Amino acid sequence: MNFLLKQTKTYNLDGSSDFIKKRLEDLLTGKLLNFSKRYYGTVSDDGQFTFKQKIIFFDLMIFGQSVYLTGILKQKGKGSTVTITLSPNLFLVGIVYLLPLLCINILFGDNSLLGQNNG
Repeated sequence: MNFLLKQTKTYNLDGSSDFIKKRLEDLLTGKLLNFSKRYYGTVSDDGQFTFKQKIIFFDLMIFGQSVYLTGILKQKGKGSTVTITLSPNLFLVGIVYLLPLLCINILFGDNSLLGQNNG
């Protein structure tokens, strides 16, 4: 079981890795103050890339980095292989595991986690 809720996917694409790398660079680069895109990122020379979410102050639902996307682009024969890894913010994973434990603690009347004594 994947306790950190991290997922990795691999895709096989037609075309050279240089062509796909150029497309990724076009997608990720641009002006920082261009609010039409909600993401930015980097593409390194060895084929690793990252997507990062821009902080938009008027949209509280996406404030901060909640999901991290990294990837590796490799040449494979005539095509290319892209391996993408998605991982959530570890603070959110902690909330996912802590909230049910707290609810079970409250449900069964043992409020020791809340600092209350039942005696």
